Amino acid sequence: MDTQTSVSERIKKPLSGYIILIIMLLIMMAACWSVSSGPGRPFTIILVAVFFLLWKGLVVNSPNNAKLLLLFGTYHFTIRQSGFFWVNPFYRRMALTLRARNFESDKVKVNDKMGNPIEIS
Repeated sequence: MDTQTSVSERIKKPLSGYIILIIMLLIMMAACWSVSSGPGRPFTIILVAVFFLLWKGLVVNSPNNAKLLLLFGTYHFTIRQSGFFWVNPFYRRMALTLRARNFESDKVKVNDKMGNPIEIS
């Protein structure tokens, strides 16, 4: 039996990447302070791990592009706006182009087998 599920597109604007960038800067400053202050090694490792987890979630979307976001193979939403965003770092991101792909050319005059002119556009 073939069962088909219909999934409609869900467009969502995720969290701004600039907010997360500021948080990441604060985390790195805290990690540097932890290293310089002495025996805070487990705390430093946790901070660096959180930093790289946040880094993985940063997304840049260009104009006329979209990002399709999947979590473990399940469609979650699409980002259509251009900009700098942060999403769940475990999302798989697939780039889609929204550019129109039409090829416009001038009319071309050719002759058929009998020698009659034909315009092809």
